[in-house]
Amino acid sequence: MRDQDLIVFVEVRFRNASRFGAAIHSIDRRKGACVVRSASVFLQQHPQWSNHPCRFDVIAYDGVAARANPTWIQAAFN
Repeated sequence: MRDQDLIVFVEVRFRNASRFGAAIHSIDRRKGACVVRSASVFLQQHPQWSNHPCRFDVIAYDGVAARANPTWIQAAFN
């Protein structure tokens, strides 16, 4: 995604039930590192974007998908 001059990499999480916690809590350091590695691969394969600053966001949904309201955390891994 782009936000003006920024390239934004977005991790989207969904949890239908809260039995294992909220969707936002399913993002840990290991998953954040995976998103950063994926962004690195993307930037290597698309060098035209490599000079743009990057941001890592998380969008999390909890509950029934049709009625879930997202929680959007910008710069979640910075």
